[in-house]
Parts: sequence; structure tokens; C-alpha cells
Amino acid sequence: MINPPNAQASQGADAVNDENSQDNILPLEQPSLKPVPKEKKKPVWSPNANHGRYGFDDYAGLETIVIKHPHLQAGDACPSCKEAKQSGKVYAYEAGNLIRLVGQPLVTGIRYQLAGFRCHLCSDTYKPEVPTAIKDAPKYAPSAVSNIAIGHYYLGLPFHRIEKLQANYNIPLPDATQYDEMAKLTKKVSPVVNYLETLSANSHLLYYDDTPQKILGLKGKPRLLLVRMALIGFIYFTQVTTVVVKRFQNYCSDAQPKSPL
Repeated sequence: MINPPNAQASQGADAVNDENSQDNILPLEQPSLKPVPKEKKKPVWSPNANHGRYGFDDYAGLETIVIKHPHLQAGDACPSCKEAKQSGKVYAYEAGNLIRLVGQPLVTGIRYQLAGFRCHLCSDTYKPEVPTAIKDAPKYAPSAVSNIAIGHYYLGLPFHRIEKLQANYNIPLPDATQYDEMAKLTKKVSPVVNYLETLSANSHLLYYDDTPQKILGLKGKPRLLLVRMALIGFIYFTQVTTVVVKRFQNYCSDAQPKSPL
């Protein structure tokens, strides 16, 4: 079948209009591939969480006191099961931990007051017998002397500042007394210090303090002498204060007699 010319013309016009209409159509927007940010939730405070604090095992230097149950022991019948006529038994478990810290000065101690009696007629006196562990113990225990050494030589506290700190706690400790105790301590630890110096001299690797401040008293001296002084300072400051004093304090804590009261 032959189409008339007018029909062919109309078909051609429709084809042109269809092409123009396709050109005018805007492309559909592609969905974004970026992840949608989630809403940040505010942190909820939990009193049971640790929140980065030190745990119970980190306070190994504290005295540990176990609070026992007033009535139950391991192997006893469970009170709840006993009421229900059951045969349950309790066993030990860790019910919780508590840490309580207190403040104290570098040196503290105990006062012992003797409660004696005197006769009003003949004036005879009767004193209580002092335990041998307390009677033979020195006034300044080795732990107290080592604490003074740590405060002065390791923490850098002058003797007069330690004296003022002790005075704030009503525990007098004059700076002259501290110096006398340090002189006695020096005689005791000198052999250990000399031996540590010998070991340091024979070691394969040494570190020294690289503080940039200049020592005015050694200005103009050879560099080798400065290095030697730095090495000696490191040996005496680090080795003595961190090793000798710490071991001496541990020895004192083990050897110090406990109060029998």
C-alpha cells in the first residue's frame, strides 16, 4: 500500500519532533554513593564502668584488709536454700573491691606513752614493761631515713622544705637532723655505690644526661671532662637513688620489727 504524500510529510515531521523532544529530556540524577553519616550518640555515663582508672591490682603497695562475712564461711549451708529445704552450700568468691587513699608526710611514726603509777605515800613508781621490739628500735627507722633520701636526692626537695612539710603535719624534722641522718646513710651505702660504679665502668653501654643548660663551673674545661662529669652524675643520681635507696627501703620494710601491741 502506497501512502499519500501528505501522510509521508506528517510522519517525517513527527520523527523530527520526537528527536527534538528526546534532546530536551534531562537525564535522571544518579543516587549519591556517599555513605549517610550516622547520628552521633552522646556518651552515657555508666557508674559501673572503670573509665580508664587504675584497677585494684595496680595498688599492690597498699595494705590489703579482707572484710569477712560476719556469719558465713566456705562450705556453710546457703541461708536461702535452707529456708527452701534445699542442700545448697556457699563458696568463696570476690564480691568487690574498694580503694581508700589517705595523705601522709614523708616521715611519720607512732607515739608510745607509758602509763605508770606512783604511790602518794612512799613515792615509789611502777612503769609498764616496754616490748623489746619497740625498746630496741631506733627513733629514725631505716624506712624513714630512706624516705628522706628519696625526697631530697630523687625528688629534689631541699632539707628546709622537707622540714616545713613535716611541720604542717605536726611532726618536727629539723633540716640539721636530716643532714645527720643522710651522713649516717652515706657510710652504709657507700660500698654499694662504689660497686655500682665499678659495674658501670665495665659496662658496654652508658647513657648520660643531655640537658642543654651549661654548667658555669665547668666553662672552658675540655669536652671529655664534661662527658665524664655527666657520666658520674648519671651513675650517682640514677643508680643510687633508684636502685640503692629502693632496695634499702625494701630491706628495711622486711627487717623492721612489727609492733607487738
